[in-house]
Amino acid sequence: MNRAAPYIGEVFMRIPPLINIFSQYKDDSLRILYYHMVSSINHEYYFNNKAISIPDFKESIRFFKKKYDIISLDDVFEIVRENGSLKKKLVVTFDDGFIENYTTIAPILIDENIRATFFIISNCIDNKDLMWRNKLLIIDKYKNNQLFETIESISKVYNLPMIKKNENLLSWSYNSWLMVNKEEIVNKLWNSSMQFGINEYLEKHKPYCTSNQIIELFNNGFTIGSHSMSHPLFNKLSLSEIYEEISVSAEKIGKIINNQVNYFSYPFGMRASNHDEKQFLNQNNNIYSLLGIRNTLKNTKENLTKLERDNVEFSLNETMFRFYLLPLLRRMYL
Repeated sequence: MNRAAPYIGEVFMRIPPLINIFSQYKDDSLRILYYHMVSSINHEYYFNNKAISIPDFKESIRFFKKKYDIISLDDVFEIVRENGSLKKKLVVTFDDGFIENYTTIAPILIDENIRATFFIISNCIDNKDLMWRNKLLIIDKYKNNQLFETIESISKVYNLPMIKKNENLLSWSYNSWLMVNKEEIVNKLWNSSMQFGINEYLEKHKPYCTSNQIIELFNNGFTIGSHSMSHPLFNKLSLSEIYEEISVSAEKIGKIINNQVNYFSYPFGMRASNHDEKQFLNQNNNIYSLLGIRNTLKNTKENLTKLERDNVEFSLNETMFRFYLLPLLRRMYL
């Protein structure tokens, strides 16, 4: 399906009435886009060819601006409080807090008079750390014989299955690690295989926004949300760990911008259980919504605490497929 997606999307672009037809289905559902990296450079700490290029991003934003009323998350809740309609409303969001939010994305959006939401990993602010998944990407690129000895040792210490012959570090971590151990494990892997320390790497590359840059984004009208403290898989967390990852992160970011943080986006889009979400929301009135990434066109007034988003980090042709058709396919099969 991934290979066919751009071609299906191209059909939409060549036959504009198709867009109008499909956009009428569940058009009372709020639409929310999400991106991570907007850059024409392949950073080694990010996935190869996963960043959306600056020209593709501009084309995507300008397309949606013609079709929708692009508003902020705060606007969404204000509209609902005033009993207004979410028809043809769209929100733009970004995850992780990369420096490109400040250097590349914000200037483009300001030129287009659009205000987005930036979801920040609080442990990475001011380049105090590199998210564990991004560390694994780098380790995989620099791997040596010592790394495999360390993996074997780690497997014994943490009682993990040994990495499979054709399995990469990311897959091994997703399939086998407990989230409580992820920082210890990835740092052991880094220290055993890299010729430079993590602090040295962060000082050289500076992947993330600083506190001052986040403040400036907020002062320019952008919404700042939490993307957790450390970017864990939330379906592997206990309720107390969920509280800490969301609440501590929101509190830290709130102190930086001197404003309450009301929105949280799940790392990996992996929601906590329904029970744990309800428990958390019942005791944390500051958080208005927990955002995922599997849109099924149910972002209505009744479901604002569990909003879902669309991944549009692609060329415009593939974006058309993912935005107009993929939510419908999910409705059929989920």
